[in-house]
Amino acid sequence: MVKTSLSTYTIKAYPTNSDNNPLKLDNLNEHTLFYNTSQFNKIHDILSILFEKNNHITHNNKYLSIHQHKQDGDNIYYGELNYGPYGTEHEVVNAAHNELTEIKIRKEDSVITHYYFYMRFFNKSNYGLLILETKSNLGIKVIFEKWINSLLEEINCTHFKIKIETFLPKEIVDKFSTEGHIRKIRYLSHKLPKDKIMLVNGYEPEEGYVEYIVNIKKGKSKPHPDFLKKIFSKEDEVPEELMANINFPVEDIKLELELEDEKRTFTIGNISKAKPMKNISYVLELGDDGHRTFESIHNIAKKYAKDILESNF
Repeated sequence: MVKTSLSTYTIKAYPTNSDNNPLKLDNLNEHTLFYNTSQFNKIHDILSILFEKNNHITHNNKYLSIHQHKQDGDNIYYGELNYGPYGTEHEVVNAAHNELTEIKIRKEDSVITHYYFYMRFFNKSNYGLLILETKSNLGIKVIFEKWINSLLEEINCTHFKIKIETFLPKEIVDKFSTEGHIRKIRYLSHKLPKDKIMLVNGYEPEEGYVEYIVNIKKGKSKPHPDFLKKIFSKEDEVPEELMANINFPVEDIKLELELEDEKRTFTIGNISKAKPMKNISYVLELGDDGHRTFESIHNIAKKYAKDILESNF
């Protein structure tokens, strides 16, 4: 089964020429020099148009559109997106009989998969919560953001823009900081140390980088709760014990932790920017078509959203 996760983000609106001072999502015209039509003053107005227009977007050989959407009250939207690659031709094989079929996927075709989404907004707030189903990568977040902003351009609502930003729930940080096992420590310098390695004397510092890796073998890692607690409680500081015997200028330290067969990488000094994924592969129910059912992922996401709101907001 393909690993399936729920990834968490915040949805914010900013003035078009600024990434500071996010606007209230139920009063988008506030504090702007240009006042657009009042029907576009709330995030709900934008989403209503987005879902009803049934339009789509293509970006970097990816296709995105709406499959289905539902609404629970004024502040909760959920449903599924159509998402998939396009732009290359493929032949199709019958895997059960190892036979090439006559079917061909053309360059303009997209083999789509349904991806779940859940959005929760709050009155008089400048952010909303977004939960997206993700698999091997987070590319869907990028195209989802572009999709909303392309609609803003289409309806001439250009005095603000939507930004979707990584949000790491407190429960994930707490769990990894208390129960995680260290699997790997990566020390990074983003320039070549010409004064220390003669071989790179013919290169400019910007033409390479240095990486020093400490690996713990699989099955041999151990918990270090006191050490991890120190890192996670003071995320802007680098503990002295991490720098012992490191003799080159380190710009980033990445810590790979393992917990119950799930790995997550944290950057020391920027803990909150870790990938915001929660693995739900083994609790999903599958339908007769081999895909997870909408009901099972919706129930999991709804509970996850409730837990996030209780511990983070």
